[in-house]
Amino acid sequence: MQKLKSESGILRKKFSSLQKEMEDQKEGVRKQQAEVTKLNAVIRDMEKDIVVLKKEIQERDDTIQDKVAAAFSHFTSTNCVLRTSKRTQTPTKYIPLHSLFR
Repeated sequence: MQKLKSESGILRKKFSSLQKEMEDQKEGVRKQQAEVTKLNAVIRDMEKDIVVLKKEIQERDDTIQDKVAAAFSHFTSTNCVLRTSKRTQTPTKYIPLHSLFR
């Protein structure tokens, strides 16, 4: 009978210890879940930032392409005008530079 009482006491202590360990584990799981939720929110915010930054980069690229196209268009039209005016002009007479400053 004494042996059963001591075994019962040991089992109660083990049971109590396991219950405490189980509660500690549950608390650890809750903390990890809260951390996961927090990190997922950070990830979502960063993904939104990435989308906004990619859009801004695209807009800047478009602006640059528009400016390059406009500059190229202006260059080619100016070049075309110069070529046509060069063809239609009569040859200019050479005027020495020193005569311009008299």
